[in-house]
Amino acid sequence: MIEKPLPPTPKPPSSASLKAFHDQYKFVQPNKKPNISAASRRLPIQQPSSFHLFVKAGLPFLLFSVGASLVLKNGLEGKNKERDKSRGFVTKSERQARLDS
Repeated sequence: MIEKPLPPTPKPPSSASLKAFHDQYKFVQPNKKPNISAASRRLPIQQPSSFHLFVKAGLPFLLFSVGASLVLKNGLEGKNKERDKSRGFVTKSERQARLDS
């Protein structure tokens, strides 16, 4: 087998060409901080107040809980009334009405 000679290794770029490349693309130096004026600085983020948290999280949960309990209460009362009517039970007010008439 005949071995082919390796191509010559490229020379490292000279410092002048690196400086020209650097000046052309103007890389940001990692150690430099950008100049920020006082007007463009952001205010620190404030923690929400307890009232704001209640309105965002507590109030919807409270309304959901109360609404769900009302729906369940009405459903169970209707179910109990239907069961009593089917078994022939008479409520106290119906018995009172029969006695009065």
